[in-house]
Amino acid sequence: ENLVKRAALVQVSAFRETCWFRSQADYEAKYRRRLSAEAEERVHYRLRIVSQEGAVVRDGIEIDSCMNVGGMEMGEVVEAYARCLNSSGVMRYRTKRGWVSELTRGHSREAISEVIDVWQVTDSIAKSVMSKEGSETSTLLGIATLRDVGSSVLARLQNSYCDMLVCLSRVLTQSARVLPARTMSFEAGTVGAHVQALNRLLATHL
Repeated sequence: ENLVKRAALVQVSAFRETCWFRSQADYEAKYRRRLSAEAEERVHYRLRIVSQEGAVVRDGIEIDSCMNVGGMEMGEVVEAYARCLNSSGVMRYRTKRGWVSELTRGHSREAISEVIDVWQVTDSIAKSVMSKEGSETSTLLGIATLRDVGSSVLARLQNSYCDMLVCLSRVLTQSARVLPARTMSFEAGTVGAHVQALNRLLATHL
């Protein structure tokens, strides 16, 4: 019970902080400027493949509709000169050999590659050139500020908190079904007492 109460306090605090940050007058302007920053600043990234299975290299931004053109081994380091979110919400990096993902698409979102260095260049080779197919279904991303990243992390706490409450609700539903209607008891230590406490807990923190 104390754990749920603490989680609720963290969630409320994170929610308020995220709302405050994203309601600032210049938030939208800064966000739009960051979306176009990469093409203007010509940012390079140094990636390291961290997945034990390595990384699949494809000839486009999308995963299902683009061909497999190679692979990279775990521990391999490669330079990327563009990054974007594809239609599945997966961060993709463009290298000279093709596009690689930062995370898997599954629920676990396991890491495939990690950024180990970022720098700006001025040569024309580094200019981000998106294919026609990719530009219609993706969003270029510049370097996020620490406050942007922190805000996104705090916002994702809301999903984790909701998942926890959903699981507790399922436990409550299953427990209520096994309670005998005629001999139901809410004395301490009984199933009924636990159901009652869980119901009170959810009613307080939903």
